[in-house]
Amino acid sequence: MGILIIKERDSRITPERDAAYIAHYTRLLSDCFHYSLWISLSITQHLNIDNKGFTDLQESLKQIQSLTAKYHEEVFKDKMYDKFR
Repeated sequence: MGILIIKERDSRITPERDAAYIAHYTRLLSDCFHYSLWISLSITQHLNIDNKGFTDLQESLKQIQSLTAKYHEEVFKDKMYDKFR
């Protein structure tokens, strides 16, 4: 099933395909950030040291996180989403 997502993405017209790839890579970056943040907070908690820098960074990205959540739902409204099911 997962490979069909790539096939569907590549079947789109160029602007839509590029937007889908950008969204995919943005999601990968977001996942890497959140995993790194979780590791950082866990380490600072384990070492009992101040984690304010990490919590401030997390707080500064709340607006981006809400936009990301909003646009993640948009894919399900796309009639092409289920084309290869």
